[in-house]
Amino acid sequence: MIDKIAQGIPNSGQHLFKPNLLQRNAMVKDTWKKFHFGFVQVALSGEEDGVLWSSITPFPWYHRPRWEEEYGDSWATDLCVEWFEYDGQRRNFIMDLTAHMPCPCKLTQALLDLGRFMPIMNCDKDGDTSCPYNKGAQHCVQSVEPRSEI
Repeated sequence: MIDKIAQGIPNSGQHLFKPNLLQRNAMVKDTWKKFHFGFVQVALSGEEDGVLWSSITPFPWYHRPRWEEEYGDSWATDLCVEWFEYDGQRRNFIMDLTAHMPCPCKLTQALLDLGRFMPIMNCDKDGDTSCPYNKGAQHCVQSVEPRSEI
């Protein structure tokens, strides 16, 4: 949790607030550096399961005063450049996965691993089962990644 927008407000079905008038009491140090988006939670007081969550929400409405203080008027461009440089320096984890992950041992593994395997169209258990590659096979899968033959 970063902060509380409001507390102890009677439930009238709606609550309006002006972000520029919020009292910001960050519960975590330097949230403006760490959280550029997140979720807003609405909780009914005294209700154990009375919690609603927003969809993913960008936080410039909350952090803008601090971003303007730190970055100036070009805060949006500066944050974009900062993210682009950070993302470009990150390790490409896909390369690690594909180099060290062998083919699945069982068909059930391949069926669950939708990110790496897909059915071969003319040997599909849900369609054509007359496999031209493996006679008698009921279902074949192939990698979704093109690879050069060794």
